[in-house]
Amino acid sequence: MKTNTHTPAAHPPLRGGLGGHVLGLGVLLVLLLSCQPSPSPLPALHWQQMASFPDGPRSSAAACAVGDTAYVLFGRRAAKTQFMHDCWAYHPATDQWTERTPCPGHGRVKPVAVPVGGRIYTGLGYTDTTYVHMEHTLYQDSLYLRDWWCYDPASDSWTPKAHAPFQGTDACVAFAYDDEVYVGLGYGALRPFGREWWRYSPAHDSWTQLDDFPGASRSAATLCADGERVWTGTGFNTYNLKDWWEYRPATGSWRELRPMPDRGRVNATALCLGGRVLVTAGRAFHGPQTGGGVIGEVLEYDPGSDTWYSAGELPGGARENAIAFTIGSCGYIGLGEDDDALLGDLWRCSPH
Repeated sequence: MKTNTHTPAAHPPLRGGLGGHVLGLGVLLVLLLSCQPSPSPLPALHWQQMASFPDGPRSSAAACAVGDTAYVLFGRRAAKTQFMHDCWAYHPATDQWTERTPCPGHGRVKPVAVPVGGRIYTGLGYTDTTYVHMEHTLYQDSLYLRDWWCYDPASDSWTPKAHAPFQGTDACVAFAYDDEVYVGLGYGALRPFGREWWRYSPAHDSWTQLDDFPGASRSAATLCADGERVWTGTGFNTYNLKDWWEYRPATGSWRELRPMPDRGRVNATALCLGGRVLVTAGRAFHGPQTGGGVIGEVLEYDPGSDTWYSAGELPGGARENAIAFTIGSCGYIGLGEDDDALLGDLWRCSPH
Protein backbone atom coordinates (compact mmCIF):
# COMPACT_ATOMS: atom_id res chain seq x y z
CA MET A 1 0.00 0.00 0.00
CA LYS A 2 1.36 3.38 -0.93
CA THR A 3 1.88 6.12 1.60
CA ASN A 4 0.34 9.52 1.05
CA THR A 5 2.28 12.72 1.43
CA HIS A 6 0.05 15.63 2.39
CA THR A 7 1.61 19.02 1.72
CA PRO A 8 -0.65 21.85 2.92
CA ALA A 9 -0.99 24.86 0.69
CA ALA A 10 1.16 27.74 1.86
CA HIS A 11 -0.87 30.91 2.25
CA PRO A 12 0.49 33.98 4.11
CA PRO A 13 -1.30 34.78 7.38
CA LEU A 14 -3.29 37.99 7.75
CA ARG A 15 -1.26 40.40 9.86
CA GLY A 16 -2.14 43.49 11.86
CA GLY A 17 -4.91 44.39 14.33
CA LEU A 18 -8.32 45.81 13.44
CA GLY A 19 -8.03 48.87 15.60
CA GLY A 20 -11.69 49.93 15.44
CA HIS A 21 -14.93 49.40 13.57
CA VAL A 22 -13.97 51.46 10.50
CA LEU A 23 -10.75 49.55 10.01
CA GLY A 24 -12.60 46.30 10.66
CA LEU A 25 -15.13 47.07 7.94
CA GLY A 26 -12.32 48.02 5.61
CA VAL A 27 -10.50 44.74 6.21
CA LEU A 28 -13.75 42.85 5.68
CA LEU A 29 -14.32 44.65 2.38
CA VAL A 30 -10.79 43.88 1.22
CA LEU A 31 -11.25 40.20 2.12
CA LEU A 32 -14.53 40.02 0.24
CA LEU A 33 -13.05 41.68 -2.82
CA SER A 34 -9.98 39.44 -2.68
CA CYS A 35 -12.24 36.41 -3.03
CA GLN A 36 -13.32 37.58 -6.48
CA PRO A 37 -11.05 35.95 -9.10
CA SER A 38 -9.47 37.99 -11.88
CA PRO A 39 -10.43 37.26 -15.49
CA SER A 40 -8.47 34.40 -17.04
CA PRO A 41 -5.41 35.60 -18.99
CA LEU A 42 -5.87 32.76 -21.49
CA PRO A 43 -8.00 33.00 -24.64
CA ALA A 44 -11.73 33.24 -24.00
CA LEU A 45 -13.73 30.04 -24.18
CA HIS A 46 -15.94 29.64 -27.22
CA TRP A 47 -19.33 27.98 -26.60
CA GLN A 48 -21.69 26.43 -29.15
CA GLN A 49 -25.03 24.76 -28.48
CA MET A 50 -25.28 21.20 -29.78
CA ALA A 51 -28.16 18.75 -30.22
CA SER A 52 -30.13 18.31 -27.02
CA PHE A 53 -30.36 14.98 -25.25
CA PRO A 54 -33.04 13.09 -27.22
CA ASP A 55 -34.83 11.49 -24.28
CA GLY A 56 -35.78 14.81 -22.72
CA PRO A 57 -34.34 16.54 -19.66
CA ARG A 58 -32.01 14.39 -17.55
CA SER A 59 -30.15 14.95 -14.28
CA SER A 60 -27.53 13.06 -12.26
CA ALA A 61 -26.35 10.87 -15.16
CA ALA A 62 -22.80 9.66 -15.87
CA ALA A 63 -20.85 10.40 -19.04
CA CYS A 64 -17.48 9.60 -20.60
CA ALA A 65 -15.87 9.33 -24.01
CA VAL A 66 -14.40 6.35 -25.86
CA GLY A 67 -12.52 7.46 -28.94
CA ASP A 68 -14.61 9.96 -30.88
CA THR A 69 -17.93 9.01 -29.24
CA ALA A 70 -19.39 9.96 -25.86
CA TYR A 71 -21.74 7.82 -23.79
CA VAL A 72 -24.38 9.02 -21.34
CA LEU A 73 -25.69 6.46 -18.87
CA PHE A 74 -28.33 6.29 -16.16
CA GLY A 75 -29.69 9.41 -14.42
CA ARG A 76 -33.14 10.70 -13.58
CA ARG A 77 -35.95 11.93 -15.82
CA ALA A 78 -38.22 14.84 -14.89
CA ALA A 79 -40.49 12.56 -12.86
CA LYS A 80 -38.54 11.71 -9.73
CA THR A 81 -39.65 8.08 -9.85
CA GLN A 82 -37.94 7.56 -13.21
CA PHE A 83 -34.47 6.34 -12.34
CA MET A 84 -33.04 5.27 -15.70
CA HIS A 85 -30.71 2.42 -16.75
CA ASP A 86 -30.43 3.36 -20.42
CA CYS A 87 -27.34 4.13 -22.51
CA TRP A 88 -26.98 6.75 -25.24
CA ALA A 89 -24.13 7.46 -27.66
CA TYR A 90 -23.35 10.99 -28.82
CA HIS A 91 -21.42 11.50 -32.08
CA PRO A 92 -19.81 14.97 -32.26
CA ALA A 93 -18.89 14.61 -35.94
CA THR A 94 -22.58 14.51 -36.91
CA ASP A 95 -24.05 16.07 -33.74
CA GLN A 96 -26.39 13.09 -33.40
CA TRP A 97 -27.52 10.76 -30.63
CA THR A 98 -28.05 6.99 -30.86
CA GLU A 99 -29.76 4.81 -28.27
CA ARG A 100 -27.77 1.72 -27.25
CA THR A 101 -28.57 -1.38 -25.21
CA PRO A 102 -29.55 -0.46 -21.63
CA CYS A 103 -27.67 -1.74 -18.62
CA PRO A 104 -29.28 -4.88 -17.13
CA GLY A 105 -28.86 -3.41 -13.64
CA HIS A 106 -30.99 -0.97 -11.67
CA GLY A 107 -31.82 2.53 -12.77
CA ARG A 108 -29.85 4.98 -10.66
CA VAL A 109 -28.58 8.49 -10.07
CA LYS A 110 -25.03 9.71 -9.49
CA PRO A 111 -23.14 6.65 -10.73
CA VAL A 112 -19.63 6.80 -12.20
CA ALA A 113 -18.45 5.89 -15.71
CA VAL A 114 -14.76 5.52 -16.63
CA PRO A 115 -13.24 4.39 -19.97
CA VAL A 116 -10.41 1.83 -19.95
CA GLY A 117 -9.13 -0.05 -22.98
CA GLY A 118 -12.04 0.87 -25.23
CA ARG A 119 -14.63 -0.25 -22.67
CA ILE A 120 -16.60 1.62 -20.01
CA TYR A 121 -16.61 0.58 -16.36
CA THR A 122 -19.68 1.94 -14.66
CA GLY A 123 -22.08 1.44 -11.79
CA LEU A 124 -22.52 2.40 -8.12
CA GLY A 125 -24.86 5.31 -7.34
CA TYR A 126 -28.25 5.42 -5.62
CA THR A 127 -31.67 4.04 -6.56
CA ASP A 128 -35.17 4.62 -5.20
CA THR A 129 -37.92 3.74 -7.65
CA THR A 130 -40.63 4.35 -5.06
CA TYR A 131 -39.42 7.86 -4.26
CA VAL A 132 -40.57 8.15 -0.68
CA HIS A 133 -39.37 11.07 1.39
CA MET A 134 -35.61 11.15 1.83
CA GLU A 135 -35.78 10.95 5.61
CA HIS A 136 -37.23 7.45 5.23
CA THR A 137 -34.59 6.17 2.79
CA LEU A 138 -31.42 8.07 3.69
CA TYR A 139 -30.15 5.24 5.90
CA GLN A 140 -31.52 2.32 3.87
CA ASP A 141 -28.33 0.56 2.83
CA SER A 142 -29.87 -1.47 0.00
CA LEU A 143 -30.56 1.71 -2.00
CA TYR A 144 -26.84 2.52 -2.26
CA LEU A 145 -25.72 0.34 -5.15
CA ARG A 146 -22.46 -1.62 -5.27
CA ASP A 147 -22.91 -3.38 -8.61
CA TRP A 148 -20.22 -2.85 -11.24
CA TRP A 149 -20.53 -3.32 -14.98
CA CYS A 150 -18.40 -3.36 -18.11
CA TYR A 151 -19.98 -1.94 -21.25
CA ASP A 152 -18.33 -2.74 -24.58
CA PRO A 153 -19.35 -0.14 -27.20
CA ALA A 154 -18.00 -2.28 -30.05
CA SER A 155 -20.40 -5.14 -29.33
CA ASP A 156 -23.02 -3.02 -27.52
CA SER A 157 -22.99 -5.56 -24.68
CA TRP A 158 -22.86 -5.55 -20.87
CA THR A 159 -20.91 -7.83 -18.51
CA PRO A 160 -21.33 -7.86 -14.70
CA LYS A 161 -18.13 -7.44 -12.73
CA ALA A 162 -17.06 -7.75 -9.09
CA HIS A 163 -19.22 -5.65 -6.79
CA ALA A 164 -17.56 -2.72 -5.01
CA PRO A 165 -16.58 -3.82 -1.48
CA PHE A 166 -17.23 -0.44 0.14
CA GLN A 167 -20.32 1.40 1.39
CA GLY A 168 -19.90 4.97 0.16
CA THR A 169 -21.01 4.40 -3.43
CA ASP A 170 -23.31 7.38 -4.06
CA ALA A 171 -21.95 10.56 -5.69
CA CYS A 172 -18.35 9.33 -5.90
CA VAL A 173 -15.54 10.73 -8.02
CA ALA A 174 -13.65 8.44 -10.42
CA PHE A 175 -10.94 8.43 -13.10
CA ALA A 176 -8.68 6.04 -15.01
CA TYR A 177 -4.92 5.72 -14.79
CA ASP A 178 -2.61 3.02 -16.20
CA ASP A 179 -5.57 0.86 -17.28
CA GLU A 180 -7.14 0.87 -13.81
CA VAL A 181 -10.09 2.72 -12.28
CA TYR A 182 -9.87 4.84 -9.14
CA VAL A 183 -13.03 5.60 -7.13
CA GLY A 184 -13.65 7.39 -3.84
CA LEU A 185 -15.29 10.10 -1.74
CA GLY A 186 -18.86 8.81 -1.82
CA TYR A 187 -21.94 8.70 0.39
CA GLY A 188 -23.51 5.63 1.98
CA ALA A 189 -26.24 4.79 4.44
CA LEU A 190 -23.80 3.49 7.06
CA ARG A 191 -20.95 5.87 6.16
CA PRO A 192 -22.56 9.17 5.18
CA PHE A 193 -19.41 10.99 4.08
CA GLY A 194 -16.34 9.18 2.84
CA ARG A 195 -12.56 9.52 2.67
CA GLU A 196 -11.96 6.07 1.21
CA TRP A 197 -9.99 5.63 -2.02
CA TRP A 198 -10.20 2.43 -4.05
CA ARG A 199 -8.62 1.01 -7.21
CA TYR A 200 -10.31 -1.45 -9.55
CA SER A 201 -8.26 -3.68 -11.88
CA PRO A 202 -10.13 -4.75 -15.04
CA ALA A 203 -7.41 -7.32 -15.75
CA HIS A 204 -8.08 -9.13 -12.46
CA ASP A 205 -11.68 -7.99 -11.82
CA SER A 206 -10.66 -7.03 -8.29
CA TRP A 207 -10.78 -4.06 -5.93
CA THR A 208 -7.90 -2.80 -3.75
CA GLN A 209 -8.23 -0.26 -0.95
CA LEU A 210 -5.66 2.54 -1.02
CA ASP A 211 -4.70 5.08 1.62
CA ASP A 212 -7.55 7.41 2.51
CA PHE A 213 -7.93 10.85 1.00
CA PRO A 214 -6.20 13.21 3.49
CA GLY A 215 -8.80 15.98 3.43
CA ALA A 216 -12.21 16.17 5.06
CA SER A 217 -14.66 13.35 4.36
CA ARG A 218 -17.31 14.28 1.79
CA SER A 219 -19.56 13.29 -1.08
CA ALA A 220 -20.65 15.00 -4.31
CA ALA A 221 -17.16 16.34 -5.03
CA THR A 222 -15.86 17.01 -8.54
CA LEU A 223 -12.76 15.75 -10.36
CA CYS A 224 -10.82 15.99 -13.61
CA ALA A 225 -7.52 14.50 -14.79
CA ASP A 226 -4.92 15.10 -17.50
CA GLY A 227 -3.43 11.60 -17.64
CA GLU A 228 -0.77 12.11 -14.97
CA ARG A 229 -2.33 14.51 -12.49
CA VAL A 230 -5.77 14.50 -10.90
CA TRP A 231 -7.54 17.52 -9.44
CA THR A 232 -10.44 17.10 -7.07
CA GLY A 233 -12.27 18.99 -4.36
CA THR A 234 -15.48 20.75 -3.34
CA GLY A 235 -18.42 18.62 -2.18
CA PHE A 236 -20.49 18.44 0.98
CA ASN A 237 -20.11 17.31 4.58
CA THR A 238 -23.00 19.08 6.36
CA TYR A 239 -21.56 22.26 4.81
CA ASN A 240 -20.12 23.35 1.46
CA LEU A 241 -16.48 22.52 0.86
CA LYS A 242 -14.19 24.60 -1.35
CA ASP A 243 -10.79 22.96 -0.90
CA TRP A 244 -8.82 21.80 -3.95
CA TRP A 245 -6.30 18.97 -4.17
CA GLU A 246 -3.82 17.41 -6.58
CA TYR A 247 -3.35 13.64 -6.64
CA ARG A 248 -0.55 11.77 -8.39
CA PRO A 249 -1.67 8.17 -8.95
CA ALA A 250 1.85 7.11 -9.98
CA THR A 251 3.09 7.81 -6.45
CA GLY A 252 -0.16 7.84 -4.46
CA SER A 253 0.68 11.33 -3.17
CA TRP A 254 -1.70 14.18 -2.34
CA ARG A 255 -1.05 17.92 -2.22
CA GLU A 256 -3.47 20.55 -0.97
CA LEU A 257 -3.77 23.55 -3.29
CA ARG A 258 -5.26 27.01 -3.07
CA PRO A 259 -9.00 26.71 -2.33
CA MET A 260 -11.64 27.84 -4.77
CA PRO A 261 -12.44 31.57 -4.60
CA ASP A 262 -16.04 31.14 -3.51
CA ARG A 263 -18.04 29.81 -0.57
CA GLY A 264 -17.95 26.21 -1.68
CA ARG A 265 -20.25 24.08 -3.79
CA VAL A 266 -21.73 20.60 -4.21
CA ASN A 267 -22.57 18.64 -7.40
CA ALA A 268 -20.12 20.65 -9.54
CA THR A 269 -18.62 19.68 -12.91
CA ALA A 270 -14.95 19.77 -13.98
CA LEU A 271 -13.04 19.43 -17.26
CA CYS A 272 -9.39 19.20 -18.29
CA LEU A 273 -9.33 20.84 -21.70
CA GLY A 274 -6.14 21.46 -23.64
CA GLY A 275 -4.10 21.88 -20.48
CA ARG A 276 -6.75 24.07 -18.86
CA VAL A 277 -8.61 23.01 -15.70
CA LEU A 278 -12.21 24.25 -15.61
CA VAL A 279 -14.76 23.96 -12.80
CA THR A 280 -18.36 25.08 -13.14
CA ALA A 281 -21.96 24.45 -12.12
CA GLY A 282 -23.00 23.04 -8.75
CA ARG A 283 -24.98 24.40 -5.85
CA ALA A 284 -24.03 26.55 -2.88
CA PHE A 285 -26.09 25.66 0.16
CA HIS A 286 -26.67 29.15 1.52
CA GLY A 287 -29.74 31.29 1.73
CA PRO A 288 -30.57 33.40 -1.37
CA GLN A 289 -29.48 36.53 0.49
CA THR A 290 -26.01 35.09 1.16
CA GLY A 291 -25.07 33.65 -2.19
CA GLY A 292 -26.93 30.35 -2.17
CA GLY A 293 -28.43 28.57 -5.19
CA VAL A 294 -27.25 26.94 -8.40
CA ILE A 295 -24.02 28.20 -9.96
CA GLY A 296 -23.24 29.18 -13.55
CA GLU A 297 -19.80 30.81 -13.27
CA VAL A 298 -16.91 29.02 -14.96
CA LEU A 299 -13.73 29.06 -12.86
CA GLU A 300 -10.31 28.21 -14.23
CA TYR A 301 -7.47 26.77 -12.17
CA ASP A 302 -3.88 27.36 -13.29
CA PRO A 303 -1.69 24.53 -11.91
CA GLY A 304 1.52 26.42 -12.71
CA SER A 305 0.76 29.39 -10.46
CA ASP A 306 -1.78 27.75 -8.11
CA THR A 307 -4.23 30.53 -9.02
CA TRP A 308 -7.94 30.67 -9.77
CA TYR A 309 -9.43 32.85 -12.51
CA SER A 310 -12.88 33.66 -13.78
CA ALA A 311 -13.59 32.26 -17.27
CA GLY A 312 -17.11 33.57 -17.83
CA GLU A 313 -20.52 31.94 -17.43
CA LEU A 314 -22.15 28.77 -18.69
CA PRO A 315 -24.21 29.90 -21.69
CA GLY A 316 -27.05 27.51 -20.87
CA GLY A 317 -27.51 28.88 -17.38
CA ALA A 318 -26.66 27.85 -13.84
CA ARG A 319 -27.23 24.22 -12.89
CA GLU A 320 -26.10 21.27 -10.80
CA ASN A 321 -25.76 17.51 -11.44
CA ALA A 322 -24.61 18.12 -15.04
CA ILE A 323 -22.48 15.86 -17.25
CA ALA A 324 -19.10 16.67 -18.78
CA PHE A 325 -16.74 14.91 -21.17
CA THR A 326 -13.88 15.74 -23.54
CA ILE A 327 -13.41 14.64 -27.16
CA GLY A 328 -10.38 15.89 -29.06
CA SER A 329 -9.76 19.56 -28.34
CA CYS A 330 -13.34 20.25 -27.21
CA GLY A 331 -15.18 19.83 -23.94
CA TYR A 332 -18.90 19.25 -23.56
CA ILE A 333 -21.16 20.21 -20.64
CA GLY A 334 -24.90 19.79 -20.37
CA LEU A 335 -28.00 18.28 -18.83
CA GLY A 336 -28.50 18.63 -15.06
CA GLU A 337 -31.07 20.73 -13.24
CA ASP A 338 -31.68 24.22 -11.94
CA ASP A 339 -34.09 25.43 -9.25
CA ASP A 340 -37.12 25.01 -11.51
CA ALA A 341 -36.63 22.03 -13.82
CA LEU A 342 -34.37 19.36 -15.26
CA LEU A 343 -32.34 20.30 -18.34
CA GLY A 344 -31.50 18.50 -21.58
CA ASP A 345 -29.26 20.96 -23.43
CA LEU A 346 -25.65 20.25 -24.46
CA TRP A 347 -22.89 22.80 -25.05
CA ARG A 348 -19.51 22.43 -26.73
CA CYS A 349 -16.59 24.41 -25.34
CA SER A 350 -13.38 25.09 -27.24
CA PRO A 351 -10.43 27.10 -25.84
CA HIS A 352 -9.81 29.15 -29.01
